[in-house]
Amino acid sequence: MIFTLIKKELLRVFTDKKLIFSIFILPPLMMFIIYGFMGFMISKQVDDVKSHVSTIIVKNAPEEFKQLIPKNLDTAVFTFVDSNVTIEDYKDQILNKELDLFVEFEDNFVDKVINYQTNSIPQVKTYYNDTEDYSNSARSIFIDGFLTPFEDMFIKARFSSMDDLIAFNIDADNPESIIHNEKKAGGQFLGMLLPMIIIVFLFSAIMGITVDAVAGEKERGTMATLLLAPVSRINLALGKIFGLLIVSVLSALAMLAGCISAFPIFMKSVSSAAGEESADLSGLVNIQLQVTDWLMLLVLLISMAILFVSIVCLLSVISKNIKEASTLITPMYLLIMVAAYANMFGSGEPSAVSYLIPVYNQGLSIKLIFEGSLTPTNFLITVGITVAIALVLIATIAKCFKNEKIMLNS
Repeated sequence: MIFTLIKKELLRVFTDKKLIFSIFILPPLMMFIIYGFMGFMISKQVDDVKSHVSTIIVKNAPEEFKQLIPKNLDTAVFTFVDSNVTIEDYKDQILNKELDLFVEFEDNFVDKVINYQTNSIPQVKTYYNDTEDYSNSARSIFIDGFLTPFEDMFIKARFSSMDDLIAFNIDADNPESIIHNEKKAGGQFLGMLLPMIIIVFLFSAIMGITVDAVAGEKERGTMATLLLAPVSRINLALGKIFGLLIVSVLSALAMLAGCISAFPIFMKSVSSAAGEESADLSGLVNIQLQVTDWLMLLVLLISMAILFVSIVCLLSVISKNIKEASTLITPMYLLIMVAAYANMFGSGEPSAVSYLIPVYNQGLSIKLIFEGSLTPTNFLITVGITVAIALVLIATIAKCFKNEKIMLNS
């Protein structure tokens, strides 16, 4: 009878084109679209900032500084003003994005720099809008491209060599300075995002199919017909759960495939926008999962699917209809999201207690798999805790199936 119920649940899903699309096609497709769109928008934003011609107004600019600015400069347009103007005249323009940067040199700037031993050190003031990319970029262009070379010119005049200003070098000829874990460096970014996406989307998919399969059947009255069949209520409960579990695991694997296939596109867009010399992603995302890693990931997905199916199934069993089940599941969904997002932050080595927290331990373990630092002990603890909680919930579901008042909404 268990296999009959499993077959019934699978036929319900695989004979419904809408369910097939929403469970197996839509999630990976959405991941592909989301990552592709994120990469496109990041690339577009960076390209837009790079192509923008900054507008910069400079007050009291020394003639020596003006000579450093090329005549055919295509990254910025400089306007030089005298000492009669103030920043107050241009604040509104900066706030309204009509002006990117206002710079003010002190009066007699060059004389003060040359006679630094008797005068106070002069100052260059910059005014910009730190909430605007164009304004931030203009300040960086001005300081790195013009102000720093201008300062170097005076320093070279003071000393016979720039080396006189350097007491010692740091890693000047030490190409082996950075010692890192190649596997962790490759999978760190993916390990931060992927667990959250898997957990949230997996729970969403399970919530959709499980609520209809349990609370929906109670609402339509078909559950009562099943209960009248000459079969153990425990077998009825297990048949329902195993059928839903198979569908949920397949959905999770589909989402995982979608994320992994879309991620290189996202990284390629980002690296291209950032001006990487090569579009090869091996230096950015060097995912090196072994067979054992994939097996651990598969076991984690299965154990997580068991837990989620058990949670949603129990809440659906004690509900009278789909609306009531959805109301009960919403707070649980929020808790799941909090646990999933929590793994995106934090530093240092996770404590032993972290592997005892349901759902959070799953996201943490998936993250550590991609970083190559999940130990067998912590893996077993995570799976053991997850399965143990799921078994308790399944036993509770089986007990509920024996309760006529709960199952018949009486």
